[in-house]
Amino acid sequence: MQECSNFRWSSDCAGKESAEKSTRDKSAREKNSGEKSKTILHGGDIFTASRRYGIPVNQWIDLSTGINPDPYPVRDIPSTAFQSLPYESPEFLEQASAYYGNASLLPVCGTQMAIQALPYCLPSAPVLIPEIGYQEHAAQWIKSGAEVSRYPSFDVQVCRRWIEQRINENSRCHLVIINPNNPTGLRFSPEQLKQWAERLDQGGFLIVDEAFMDLTPGDSVLSHHFSSNMIVLRSFGKFFGLAGLRLGFVFAQEAILRRLREHCGVWTVNGPAQAIAAEAFADTAWQQNARERIAIAAEYTESLMRPIVDRMEPLQRIREGLFSSYLVKTDVALEAQNFLAQKGILVRVVDVDESYSLLRTGLLNPEHMHKCQRVEQAASTFTLSFEEDRR
Repeated sequence: MQECSNFRWSSDCAGKESAEKSTRDKSAREKNSGEKSKTILHGGDIFTASRRYGIPVNQWIDLSTGINPDPYPVRDIPSTAFQSLPYESPEFLEQASAYYGNASLLPVCGTQMAIQALPYCLPSAPVLIPEIGYQEHAAQWIKSGAEVSRYPSFDVQVCRRWIEQRINENSRCHLVIINPNNPTGLRFSPEQLKQWAERLDQGGFLIVDEAFMDLTPGDSVLSHHFSSNMIVLRSFGKFFGLAGLRLGFVFAQEAILRRLREHCGVWTVNGPAQAIAAEAFADTAWQQNARERIAIAAEYTESLMRPIVDRMEPLQRIREGLFSSYLVKTDVALEAQNFLAQKGILVRVVDVDESYSLLRTGLLNPEHMHKCQRVEQAASTFTLSFEEDRR
């Protein structure tokens, strides 16, 4: 769900063309030597938040990630999963292939491992990357010395025109698509992605990050739109709510998988993770129920946060299954983030430009009543203090 008022990045808003030009100017090809080294702040860092705000770790409510708050139940794990060297078990590979609808896969210790390795496994070429999105993609390509251009990542039409023009100018490039985009919610059809892949010259690859695709598996390129020059990344931990397992998958042609395997080394996925994932992949009843429960949790969390969100007067509201994002003035986003953190509630702020940021929130489990009551109370309190501060 995306709602728009009058912000420039939305297709129904004024100023769209100027935004496109502005983004194009800003994304003039960046070289590693020309970009300052930055520390990327990820969601879920409760330990740092605890030190900063003086609140014990076990008292925090983490809404800074897009992880299912109702995880797959981990049952008894065979002792051999802990005792044996973690070679990839046939059952694990078979269940993963069936779940994703594609057998050309490589399991990795989280897709972050693959994101870091890919720049060194592909031919040298310019790389097109979303301006707003999971920033490790840009960081790793820049670190490798690649020529990086950033495309607008709020509006589908603006983004499509930008990519089309760049491919027309130079079709020997790598194109990174986060589908759906975290945190902007931008998404493309598998047909569109296949078309772009086919237009890239030999040596150019389409890299599709489908970390949040489990809620809408029919929109994945893996089953019916996979091309030999596609590389698809899938995350296990978000939908199944088990991010601590550090499990992901790369789908690609055999030559690319071989290079990645050489780069990542042996035993990249531990035995317990393989055992849990094999069972979870086969549990279709749990998966269907999880999709329904996530939809309920998203609506419920949004309703609890509504007083604080409405008071921020966002220019755009985005709901993408496991997270919601609200486009607001940066000072407002930081004020809300700090206020909630003082209450032991962690949310995420993602910079958009010099003036605007996205406040991103994850989901609450409606069955965790104490946490829900704390969030509801905090939102109510923020509403009152917000009004007083601006009288």
